[in-house]
Amino acid sequence: MSPGQTDEQALIARLKAKDEAALDLLMAAYGGKVYGLSLRMTSNHHDAEEVCQDVFLAVFEKIGAFRGEAKLSSWIYRITTNAALMKLRKRPKVKELPLEEEWGPAMTEEGMIAEPGLDWSRLPSDALARKELTARLAQAVEQ
Repeated sequence: MSPGQTDEQALIARLKAKDEAALDLLMAAYGGKVYGLSLRMTSNHHDAEEVCQDVFLAVFEKIGAFRGEAKLSSWIYRITTNAALMKLRKRPKVKELPLEEEWGPAMTEEGMIAEPGLDWSRLPSDALARKELTARLAQAVEQ
């Protein structure tokens, strides 16, 4: 048995005995990786921090259910994944954009535009251009 396995088994035994100092050791050992996985999944620092809290609380409360068939880290990462997915499911749904018709002008029941739109042909720049064109046409006719 390697020293890492012995340390892990000792940590598990302390966690099962509800030793809070063991929880601190667990958080020191896995906190960065749990936070990183949470952040990748939620894309939000606040949510990732909440997931971390949920994960370590769940590990501390449910360590008795850990059977030791896999590494402790694998079990913790599975809990992290589940907690992050639950956080994502609880997020408010993004409101769908209105249909294209809702963005267009108001229509009557007959399918006609209910409100007149802006008449772009009467812009000040158009009036200036018409005046200039009229002057050039008059000059061309005189020649």
